[in-house]
Amino acid sequence: MSPEDFINAIKESALTCQKGDGIPASFTIAQAALESGWGESRLTRESNNLFGIKADSGWTGERTRIATTEYVAGVARTVDAWFRKYPNWQASILDHAKFLKEARYAAAFKAGSGVTFGYAIAQAGYATDPNYGTKIARVIHTHGLANLDAAASESTPVIQTSQENLMQKLLALWSVFKVGESVANPTLWKTGAITVTLLSPLILKLGDLSQVLGFALPVTEQQAGMIAGGIVAITNIVVHLVANKDMGVH
Repeated sequence: MSPEDFINAIKESALTCQKGDGIPASFTIAQAALESGWGESRLTRESNNLFGIKADSGWTGERTRIATTEYVAGVARTVDAWFRKYPNWQASILDHAKFLKEARYAAAFKAGSGVTFGYAIAQAGYATDPNYGTKIARVIHTHGLANLDAAASESTPVIQTSQENLMQKLLALWSVFKVGESVANPTLWKTGAITVTLLSPLILKLGDLSQVLGFALPVTEQQAGMIAGGIVAITNIVVHLVANKDMGVH
């Protein structure tokens, strides 16, 4: 199954969970993709388990035993474990939403995006993979899944963090400085287009790094481009003003 087909197959259920449970659709899809190998893992094919949820002592439904990879002291090891079994993917998604309501994942519901939600559940111990949060973030960025969150945002109880408020202010600042296109040297702006192309992926990586360092500052590909554009706009305006001053232009 292609990533596009997989996303389309579970998109509506993920959006329903965002509206009803406050779990970002981008996170639900990205985690399902990561855990199920885009629907192709043995556990998913045989048991419709999209999220690798194990059958603990409190699980009363069907279950299956299968080999899985666990990280012990950062080292990957293969072990056998019992996992939950579902009649279909929708049942897996609904149980996943219920599973995340456990107290240890409470901090995730204070996150303002799918990326920060993913880092929060990783910190809470959802998986033993030390790079789990980063892997979820990469799936969200690569496939533009954050756009789905916006589609359900009006009726979704996802809380906006102070970091995301800061992001909005940065984007507003970028819009103001875009006015500089009318006064800056056109040649500089052509060069700036190339600079934006180079800066955007670096800013995106800094957004991921901020998660690892503990101060969540989620950055989408679109926002990275805007921030890079803002940097170029400010630089061009300063260069223009300095050049005019040196030339005695008032």
